[in-house]
Amino acid sequence: MEEGAPIENLEKFTEICHGLPLRGVSSFEHALLPGIGRGNYLNARKLLALEKNTLTIIRRYGAPYLAREYSDLELLTIAQHHGLKTRLMDWTLNPLVALYFAVSTGNPTLDAAIYVVTKPPMPLLRPNENPFTVDESLWVLPAHVTPRITAQHALFSIQASPFEHFTHKHLRKHRIPAQHRNRYVRLLNKWDINEKSLFPGIDGLAANINRYALAKLDLPISGTVGTLNVNSDPPNCSA
Repeated sequence: MEEGAPIENLEKFTEICHGLPLRGVSSFEHALLPGIGRGNYLNARKLLALEKNTLTIIRRYGAPYLAREYSDLELLTIAQHHGLKTRLMDWTLNPLVALYFAVSTGNPTLDAAIYVVTKPPMPLLRPNENPFTVDESLWVLPAHVTPRITAQHALFSIQASPFEHFTHKHLRKHRIPAQHRNRYVRLLNKWDINEKSLFPGIDGLAANINRYALAKLDLPISGTVGTLNVNSDPPNCSA
């Protein structure tokens, strides 16, 4: 894997990397492993049984929230975007989205990183194919079955074993120096790349308010809520 130049010029970085698969991580030491591959599971067979059982549970208890019947792969993409650990790994085609996921969480005193696949051709896994029988690294271009997938310009990777690190002969890793993290968070919020836009719905809006309004940071939320300008001081209700 090649190490690219540190990300210190956002205009240049976004121009070069727009439309390429990118993954932002909150620590430079973060490995490219899918979420379910980071657990202490006894063996691959037991893990596979566990994964299939989770889909059964989602189909049973998540039925009121699912618009239709989904294939296993489609259901994995939905569950992944709602926090379930799966054998999928999130990527994006938008450099600013990758930057958000790199700098908005984790320890702000540590360098973050963005992985980029500079020449992305890699076979695709089709929506009706079995995600549990792949024998090579594949891209997954998800149907836009949730607003989050659309907002995050999402795609996924999947590999033969979730315990193995993702590899690609055109993989490059860019360091984000810790001293730039807070500044990048400010810039992203000004450009409306934040929880509110990337996680459409009340959850994302609440997280955005927690970060910028209730924390009393000097980062205004863009726009207004109803007729109340969220950048203004709260009204005096004691009068």
